Amino acid sequence: MFNLAKILVFMLALSASALVIYAQEQPKTDAPKEKKTPVFQVKYKGGEDFTGSPPIRAFITLAGKTKETSIVGWNKEKILCSENAKGVPYKFSEIEAAYIVLGNYEEFQVQRLENQKKWKEAYTKILEAFQDFLPYVELNDNNVVKPLFRAGRDVMESAKSEAAKSSGDKLSEAAIAEYKKAQGIFDNIARAQWWPESKLAQVKAILCILAVGKLEEAAEKFEAIPEPEIGDVSYGAFWMVKGKILYDLKKKPEALDAAIKSIVYADKDIDSFPDALLITAQCYEDNLDYHRARDTYLQVASLFQKTDWGDNAFKRLSFIMEKGLAKKKEDVDIEKVFFDSEEDMDALATKFIKETLGGQKEKTEPRKTDKKEKTSGEKSSDKKTAATEKATEKAPAEEKAPAGDKPKPAETKGK
Repeated sequence: MFNLAKILVFMLALSASALVIYAQEQPKTDAPKEKKTPVFQVKYKGGEDFTGSPPIRAFITLAGKTKETSIVGWNKEKILCSENAKGVPYKFSEIEAAYIVLGNYEEFQVQRLENQKKWKEAYTKILEAFQDFLPYVELNDNNVVKPLFRAGRDVMESAKSEAAKSSGDKLSEAAIAEYKKAQGIFDNIARAQWWPESKLAQVKAILCILAVGKLEEAAEKFEAIPEPEIGDVSYGAFWMVKGKILYDLKKKPEALDAAIKSIVYADKDIDSFPDALLITAQCYEDNLDYHRARDTYLQVASLFQKTDWGDNAFKRLSFIMEKGLAKKKEDVDIEKVFFDSEEDMDALATKFIKETLGGQKEKTEPRKTDKKEKTSGEKSSDKKTAATEKATEKAPAEEKAPAGDKPKPAETKGK
């Protein structure tokens, strides 16, 4: 007979082993793709409340002296550090510089993913390394705002990719979620007033709000941003977003003026320049100024080929040309006044459309083979090189004939 006690002990041991294995493997399979920062309240002995975060190793500079510390929490005005087993608060304003010690973060991997347009994977890698630092972006001269800003841009690119998959005019839930995530990152970065691009982050947050169709909210928040001076890094984006808002509010003349400011004074920032050009083209088209619309769409379509900007411009340019809307000759040559060119813009647009469509056709259609070219036992004379022809004339015909076949007479040219 079996010993019942031994069997029970054995079964209990098996159950315990199974639980251990499950506990070890479960985090690997069910762990979220994006790391979530734990948030908890910390009561400081001095009476202040702080929101806690995982300990962050950092070097902070106060009164010209740098010291190593561990940041463990924050509130509106201060950070809480753990030093010698004691909580020590510092005001954001009194910290002159902060260098955060990073873990495993390899920028070249992010760059590689961005080059492959794998935006979600790229920004996930950045956020895994940096998102715990979002509450501390206000620390003067810190080393985390730049990569976090980069993450925000990658999230926006991911949102655009998701939006392109949306059916009809309605944005997909995935696209909306990505735009909201990007807005959250940019809103946080906008608190870093010491950083020159904080206002640009503020503008980009509003761009995300616009993208999900919340025009009134975007317009209200935009009014709170002071107009930047010429030369400010946010100048081009500021006027481009203002142009978008005014265009959506059906204020076309004002939208055109704002977009032109973005184009003329900005340093041709890739984040604002093509959008601003498109706004001007749309305003011209809406005002039935088809010559200027044609010329501007042509510039965007040719400068930004294989992008959403270029594709959208090409569609509108093709429509204008197909309908002959810019066929009538103007009293004043736009190509001379607007682009300082003596060329016939109508002819240039027609040529560009033909070349673009021709290139697309070559990529999508298989090459047609001449029936005469590939018949059995025949060779195309126009594909022979001089060296091949020479070798054919000199080589004995019997050497080329397969074993058992009757040799064919060698071909000679000119007979």
